[in-house]
Amino acid sequence: MGDLWEFVLNRSAKVHCTAKGICTRDHIFLFQDSWRGEDLFLAEGVGYVYATERAKDFLEEHAGGCVCFQEAQSMDSA
Repeated sequence: MGDLWEFVLNRSAKVHCTAKGICTRDHIFLFQDSWRGEDLFLAEGVGYVYATERAKDFLEEHAGGCVCFQEAQSMDSA
C-alpha cells in the first residue's frame, strides 16, 4: 500500500430534521442559504457527504464504480 490520503471536507452547511427522534434521510432537509459554494461538503449533525451536480458528474465519470448518489432534499431557511 502506498501513501494514504484523507479526504477533508468542510462541515459548513446546516440541516433541518422534520421527524422527532431518529432522523432518516427522508426527514433531512439542507438549508439552501447555509451552503457556502463548495462542490463537496458536510452538514452539521449528519454524516452524509453532499455533492453539487458538478461534483457528481465528475465523480461518476472518474470513479463511477466506487460511488453512488441519492438526491438530497433542501429548503429555504426559516
